[in-house]
Amino acid sequence: MANKKVAGPNRFYPKDVWKKKDEYDVIIGCSETGVKLAQHFALLREKVLLADSDISSLEELSPAYAGWIFKGDITSLDALTELGLEKASQIYVV
Repeated sequence: MANKKVAGPNRFYPKDVWKKKDEYDVIIGCSETGVKLAQHFALLREKVLLADSDISSLEELSPAYAGWIFKGDITSLDALTELGLEKASQIYVV
């Protein structure tokens, strides 16, 4: 599963970028609810990682969103391990 960097608000980062952070919130699910929750936390200047296998709804994501985006099979144990959930301060599954 390869993650790549992409310019603009829909950026994908390799795991070493967010795993270096002390704590961050993880939102699993890019539904309308997940996107709104990510935007809310981003406005509060929280560090946010939005993860899903289908990121088509990210078109609704504000250009001001400065968090991370992870595209991968989130039902896979490997992908969940790659998310670095041990450093997450909060995890939301929506």
